[in-house]
Amino acid sequence: MKLIRNLIFNVLLLFNLIFVCNEIFSMQMKDLKTIVAENIINTKSIKEIDELQSQGKIPEELIGYIKHLIYLKNQSKQLLIAVEQSNLSAVKDLLKIKDININIQDKEGQTPLMLAIKRNHQPIIIELINHGADLNIQDKDGKTALMLAIMDINQSMAIKLMDGSADLNIRDKNGKTALMFAISKGDANMTHKLIDRHVDLNIKDANGATPLMIARSERNWNIARMLIENGALDMQ
Repeated sequence: MKLIRNLIFNVLLLFNLIFVCNEIFSMQMKDLKTIVAENIINTKSIKEIDELQSQGKIPEELIGYIKHLIYLKNQSKQLLIAVEQSNLSAVKDLLKIKDININIQDKEGQTPLMLAIKRNHQPIIIELINHGADLNIQDKDGKTALMLAIMDINQSMAIKLMDGSADLNIRDKNGKTALMFAISKGDANMTHKLIDRHVDLNIKDANGATPLMIARSERNWNIARMLIENGALDMQ
């Protein structure tokens, strides 16, 4: 009886192992399929892809996937355009498309969320956030959606981003953080809200300046006092 139980256990273990291996293999094949398809899309024009298909140089099972990716890529570009045009209805329709790239970046590295923030279109901003837009993507200058909201003194949106998953200590290409932008804008209220969320008060930018140094250079004495009272070190 014990021998039979051991045999059953070993058979079940074998089946489980086979199942896991098949899952891993399927995932690897899916990744490989995506890599091949994206490489073709990025290196060939649609006309060239059609010619390769007619010549039988691209497997039929891959053609459908390639065309699906091209469709998603085009629709993702349309999302950028819809946001630029502040077309809420079009944005909502595009966000219904499964697997659309909600975080597509334009030539400046800006996402639909960043463009919506620059246009202060709150309904579109909320739609994008609710559909899972990445709050921490950086544009070509290293700026995030939060930094752009603070630079535009858009406090309501900045707070919404801070209450989400926004990384408050990300630095742009000049080493500046969201706190530094709030200080440069003389925005004491935003500075206070960032301090309350325990941002790094002693981080340095590319020039070695801390938030306190920036406040003093901008002659923002109230903000400088606020920073000191909350633990900013006087490094001068």
